Amino acid sequence: MDKMDYAAGTLGWSDLSVGADFLKEISNRISFPMVTSNLVYKDSQKAFGKKYLIREIADVRVGILGIMPLETAGQKTPADAGCSQKGKHEADAHAATEAIFADYLEVIPPEEALKKLIPEVRSQADFLILLSQCGFKATNDLVSQVKGIDLAISGQRMTAVHPDEESEVPVMEATYQGKSLGFVRLTLDDTGRIIHKKNELLQLGDSIPSDTHISKITGDDIRAKVREEEMRKIEKESEALMKLTPQEYYELLKRQQSETGGKHE
Repeated sequence: MDKMDYAAGTLGWSDLSVGADFLKEISNRISFPMVTSNLVYKDSQKAFGKKYLIREIADVRVGILGIMPLETAGQKTPADAGCSQKGKHEADAHAATEAIFADYLEVIPPEEALKKLIPEVRSQADFLILLSQCGFKATNDLVSQVKGIDLAISGQRMTAVHPDEESEVPVMEATYQGKSLGFVRLTLDDTGRIIHKKNELLQLGDSIPSDTHISKITGDDIRAKVREEEMRKIEKESEALMKLTPQEYYELLKRQQSETGGKHE
């Protein structure tokens, strides 16, 4: 990730499962900060990572916030709407993660944390980006309810979701395994207000040549490994779908379309 020159990152429940000490060690080794606006220590209420970040890019002061959902992806919550039911082993792992961190870490409700922090960040920034682990639909809902965010970047989905060009606040999806690249071009006026925007999801595949520096890290056979993993995943999903009744399958499709606005691949 350092080689890819990230400006900032944020954490989700799956990251917490590796342990706070390890996360702190990794955070100290990477060159970009982890922004955890609603993940705090219970005793001090201080952010686990950076509460927010201010960066100047081409004379524009950019504020960056990062949030995670209240509950793990192993539970049925709006944050992870549309994800398939987790297996017992994975659900148990998420439950164990909650138990480990319950004593000294707290997740503040995303909307509550944002309403508190946005005025503070806005006083120092011309433009505000939200990094969200809450899922595409929940992030869309959030930016429509909480004013002051100019762009949101979401995660937590296995499938690509194309951004809504008509949305007041663009929400881009960071897709599974970096299979697509979110491209956003914004034109601002002198006051920092967006007067023109273009956002799209660019699919990354074998037609794009490998980067020499990244290949040294991942190995030359990374694409073959990914394809093998995808085939195993498809086989498992197919087996699960075959066990559904026609009504269950219909309800699943209807729920997925509702959660993505019908724009997914």
